[in-house]
Amino acid sequence: MTSKRSASTRVTAAQPSATVTISDQARALGQQGRDIINLGGGDPDFDTPTHIQEAASAAMHEGHTHYVASSGLLPLRRAIADTLRREQDVCFDPAAEIIVTPGGKLALFAAVMATVDAGDEVLILDPAWVSYEPCLQLAGGAAVHVPLYREDNFRITERHLEAHLAPPVQADDRELAQQPHGTGVDQGGADGRRQRDHCP
Repeated sequence: MTSKRSASTRVTAAQPSATVTISDQARALGQQGRDIINLGGGDPDFDTPTHIQEAASAAMHEGHTHYVASSGLLPLRRAIADTLRREQDVCFDPAAEIIVTPGGKLALFAAVMATVDAGDEVLILDPAWVSYEPCLQLAGGAAVHVPLYREDNFRITERHLEAHLAPPVQADDRELAQQPHGTGVDQGGADGRRQRDHCP
């Protein structure tokens, strides 16, 4: 008789979230009466602004409480496309190229699961958000760490990337704002060959 397995090997091999661990510790200390500034989970120290609360309440009273398209409300996707066009000069079809998720981490996980196969190597720009590598590990990928340097203002350059490329490297960290240092690939950096659909 075989013993019952409680979780998959993927789950049991995953490390606890450093962000959640720090936030839990800060919360426990706060409950003890300690004055704690919690820099763990990035939760703001103010409540959701009133106009957002009122808009959410009004939407529920108007009956917007049911399932919607799996990719999100089309008017919201159109608004996202408009914002990207206006602020980033990139064009996407809101009906086919934009999806809405409950948060950034789920969006990242979905993107990794959709693009990374077992054994693929993926560049992670360090310092990096602690969730990048666990998402990659769950997909069976392997992290290739690319260090960025303070004295270079954490600039992403072609030299940094190419030094760590060894075919078949599958992808790189495609977030435009790379946490925690907030830099992205700019026109003077490594994206001279990056495919980008500019708006007409």
